[in-house]
Amino acid sequence: MNKNALLAITAIAVIAVACIAAYAFLKSDDSTSLRTDLKAGDYIEIRVDNQGSTYTERYEIQSVSGSSCSVSHMDRDDITVEKMTRTGFLDKILLSSENISDYGAQKNGTETIDTPWGKVKCTIYTVPSYTGITLYVGPGDVVYKEVSSIYTRTLSGTSLF
Repeated sequence: MNKNALLAITAIAVIAVACIAAYAFLKSDDSTSLRTDLKAGDYIEIRVDNQGSTYTERYEIQSVSGSSCSVSHMDRDDITVEKMTRTGFLDKILLSSENISDYGAQKNGTETIDTPWGKVKCTIYTVPSYTGITLYVGPGDVVYKEVSSIYTRTLSGTSLF
């Protein structure tokens, strides 16, 4: 094989590896980062296991106006529509640093849990003041699971990822 052909093959291989690496880097953006630009149709679904009874709560934005939104809330067979702030809607699945402080939450290690979006490494917080609630909080302060002695609430769906 002549020297020019060998150099061409090497250059093509280097370019191919660089393209694959760039694709992997761009694709590795945190798919669990939460979108906060809310719009009509955005939803959050939470599966609730409560003493043998399992059901899904669904919060869906009907309309957005300024900093407030109209949200339908389906809880079992009940559907209500309520007004809330955008922050109030997002607080259904976010744990802010203010909430950590307000609740007296304490870090208690980490655990990787299975979610509809794949495995997510979560920081575990215990909240002694609320009858021992344990929160599993992933990247972007998203609460993937909340466990108490009575119920477990698990994020099961959202349009915000």
